[in-house]
Amino acid sequence: MSANFDQLLKNLEDSGKKNVSYPAKKYKDKVIDSIWMAGPPNYGSYYVLPVLTEEGNILTVINKVMQITKDAIGYDGPGGKWLRLYPKDLYGITPGSEDDILYDKLQSLFWTIKKSELLSYSNISFKDYYLLQAYTLASFDLNSNLREHPTKPTLFIINTGKFKEAFLEECKSKSSLQGGSPKWMEKIYNRDLVKTNLIKLSLKLVDREYITSYSHSRITEEHHGFTEGKDEVTIDKELFDTSFTCPINQLMRVESNETRWNLELWKGIHDKMEAFYNKSNGIEPTPEIAKEVAPTPVIPVEEEDELPF
Repeated sequence: MSANFDQLLKNLEDSGKKNVSYPAKKYKDKVIDSIWMAGPPNYGSYYVLPVLTEEGNILTVINKVMQITKDAIGYDGPGGKWLRLYPKDLYGITPGSEDDILYDKLQSLFWTIKKSELLSYSNISFKDYYLLQAYTLASFDLNSNLREHPTKPTLFIINTGKFKEAFLEECKSKSSLQGGSPKWMEKIYNRDLVKTNLIKLSLKLVDREYITSYSHSRITEEHHGFTEGKDEVTIDKELFDTSFTCPINQLMRVESNETRWNLELWKGIHDKMEAFYNKSNGIEPTPEIAKEVAPTPVIPVEEEDELPF
């Protein structure tokens, strides 16, 4: 595909930044629901009202997330199935600090283990993440059965390259109809409480390949079954303000930017990764003087059910 995805995103983001100025808020647990689209239980179609982020972004893109399964390295600490190390700039790490040194060691270990082929792709990988904030109106499973859950604010977490292609193709098509201008996005991607446009997002797995579709449309009679018979939907302001905050903090399940990085937590993970690598290569561990270990912080568990491809 000839068009540059990142440049298109920048153009689309710039088109939605007019008069957008929202203070940062803390993530409130369980206010917004996270849906990992690559998880088999979440395959199907979703009708949603997209919401521009506080920073004015249509999508939040995180490139080259390093991830390894806890079971693979024998780590039994808090969290879900996967351990994820995000790009350093997201952690606000001070150059030359102990945090900085540890991050570089972790990054080096990830690459070393990956290249050594000690683990398969089902246990270690590098992926790009696409985060979409939206208000879900309805969702259907692969058999077109309506899922029974209330409408709700949702963070869609997508890490399949097929999504990028579907999103880009849809945006290119819409922009072409508008004479090549992305200004039409302002009517769809904004922080207005009253919405008259929606997105249909679908994903399924066929022969180990993700099939993704992404389309925009106005709310019409076709959607009245989940819009209370109206051509517009109004989102509650309090719910909106407490839900649609920082998508990165929501992905990391932390309350603020300052709590994204946990030195002691990553020290423990580093030690497990190093021990796994050394044992796999017949390297004897270096004896260490016993030292007091800080208590393990508690992190909410939200299983992703993500497939390894």
